[in-house]
Amino acid sequence: FATLIFVSPFIYWPWADIEFEVPKVWFINRFIEILSLLSLFSSFLILKKEKIDKSLAVLILLFFFIVGMSSILGRDVVISFLGNYYRADGILTLTHFVILFFIVSLFFKKNWVEMTFKSFSYSTIILSFWANLNGLLFYLHKKPIILSWDGAIGINFGNPNFLAGYLLVTLPFVYFTFAKEDSIRKRLFFLTGLVSQFIAIFLTRAWSGIFGILIFFMLSTGFTLSTF
Repeated sequence: FATLIFVSPFIYWPWADIEFEVPKVWFINRFIEILSLLSLFSSFLILKKEKIDKSLAVLILLFFFIVGMSSILGRDVVISFLGNYYRADGILTLTHFVILFFIVSLFFKKNWVEMTFKSFSYSTIILSFWANLNGLLFYLHKKPIILSWDGAIGINFGNPNFLAGYLLVTLPFVYFTFAKEDSIRKRLFFLTGLVSQFIAIFLTRAWSGIFGILIFFMLSTGFTLSTF
């Protein structure tokens, strides 16, 4: 599970017809299938004592049912099942994520939280350094590692808005890891990572990412509307 979190942001296959999103989806789906098999073989090792959130499970299944029915009754069942040609975001992919939800519900334990946060943090920091390097090469030499959208950096996510969204969603993980570290060297590393992440979001030129940074600062500093 930690490996899936760490590796999935870097998946990119430049030799494919669709080199950005589809290889990521293919990799994550195969990884979930492997996790499913391991879960079946290791079902006797389920040690979790916490109760599964039944209300959340019901909502997930209800959502899946509604989406499934709308797809069956829709205009093109095949496209609904496989998804967009450039995204592979159909019912097949959604099914894998529902399976992942139940795997995590059965196996995940509270003492894995730190490992999960660190997996997000390290992969996000590396991704941010990559985005910054790509931006530096573009603005200095006009020769980026991966072609950008007229200067908007997207690296292996293709669309800069997608990269901005991922970096924004993972900001709390890096911040939390930074705040919980006792070692000065590690705190300095994660602080550098946060700064790098902010720069990478700005390099995407995505307005949603820039506004997201403002919201992040408001939340992380304890700012609330009651301040007014």
